[in-house]
Amino acid sequence: LVVEEAQNLTKAEILAILTRLGKTGKIIINGDLEQTDIKNGESNGLSYVIGLSKKIPEIQYIKLKHKT
Repeated sequence: LVVEEAQNLTKAEILAILTRLGKTGKIIINGDLEQTDIKNGESNGLSYVIGLSKKIPEIQYIKLKHKT
């Protein structure tokens, strides 16, 4: 499953997606926190998943950088 534009998902929406993942399933979630329309960082789903990646080794977080 690929989730695009995740910077605009709420924590509740991202949890609804994550809790449906089976044991052999994989989810790719991408988004740009600088382009979010959600002003409260605590309710932002992408921020929540990034936080989870620091606590759960099976969740990997990769940050891409724009080369100038």
